Amino acid sequence: KAFSEAGWIFTPHYHLANPAKEIDGYATKGSDICVVQLKSTIRPQSPWEVYKRNTDVIEGITHTAEVVRRVGEAATGIVVTDGYEGDYATWGESLATGIPVASLKDLDWIAKNPRGAFNILAERAGIERDSTPEALPERSASLCGWTLRILDESKPTGA
Repeated sequence: KAFSEAGWIFTPHYHLANPAKEIDGYATKGSDICVVQLKSTIRPQSPWEVYKRNTDVIEGITHTAEVVRRVGEAATGIVVTDGYEGDYATWGESLATGIPVASLKDLDWIAKNPRGAFNILAERAGIERDSTPEALPERSASLCGWTLRILDESKPTGA
């Protein structure tokens, strides 16, 4: 509904051939294409359920990235869940593939600008894509008469 109201032609359960692959949602608007992968997530109650949920979302990100590569440069991909916006593990895969994770409540504004969604969702998750990590300051501590110096630098070669 969100994509249709924003002027997109939305096709659920779209199928690609050679090799066969199903897309949960395939939306077109002019020359723009948006691939939508839907994931139903439960509120995890145990570490195992968190792991399974993240694995499922990461598989959705990987699936969507593969489809976007097959569809072409005009395509944007997004994984949409029923409430889970991802964590460090899912966002690691999102950063590697360019496929963000959003929730159903985000669909109205995403349908208006799918290409801009990644940056907005990443910023909301606290991720700054273009920032460079800063070196940590040198630290030292005393332990049993020893002074430990902690440095933030690469390991020495040949050691």
